[in-house]
Amino acid sequence: MQPDQLDPAILDELSNTELLAIEELNESVGLIDRIITANRTAASLEALQVQARAGDANLQLEDGLLLYQGRLIVPDTNNLRTDLIREAYEQLSTAHLGRAKTIRLLADCYY
Repeated sequence: MQPDQLDPAILDELSNTELLAIEELNESVGLIDRIITANRTAASLEALQVQARAGDANLQLEDGLLLYQGRLIVPDTNNLRTDLIREAYEQLSTAHLGRAKTIRLLADCYY
């Protein structure tokens, strides 16, 4: 939901920081949607999907999503990997982690 879609009474109660957090959340959700869509449709992942269907122990298909050792594969398309790293790095709650910590944070969920 965009801030301009909020009830004016709610907008009056929210601070600029809270509005910024709403915008950041929208951007994060949009990025996740892009990653999920690309994971399901990227031509570059077709061979891996075949391997997963053939029973490769490292690859799984769950709800149409291709996973490597339980982590969502982010295809190398449309700058998704760069956008994901930027998103993790720029989050206020992570306090601008260094390169190694950013990679560790993402490596738990994404491949």
